[in-house]
Amino acid sequence: MKPATTKHSKANLKRLVEAAVQEHCQCRSHGWWFTVDELEAAGQPVASLKVWATLRVLADQTSVDDAMTLLQLEGHRLERVQQSLADAMRLKQPVAAAFKVRLVR
Repeated sequence: MKPATTKHSKANLKRLVEAAVQEHCQCRSHGWWFTVDELEAAGQPVASLKVWATLRVLADQTSVDDAMTLLQLEGHRLERVQQSLADAMRLKQPVAAAFKVRLVR
């Protein structure tokens, strides 16, 4: 697949991924801040994403282990994030996304 290479498109993809994860994982209500550190996009239009991100645990009542359990970027939640990305990019097919998340306090 052809990679998405322009800075503008990469910055826009980062913003879309952050918004989708924050919405579907309810990051703000848990006292978390999710940011994309890096991503690789494949396809024109984008068909798949590899995402490296940081989840900052801001709330004192949530441990890092609990945050990883609650984040759960898999199953139905992952499907909702992927569909949200496809909708935001006005694509007919979902975007396959794989996440590697680093947790910090």
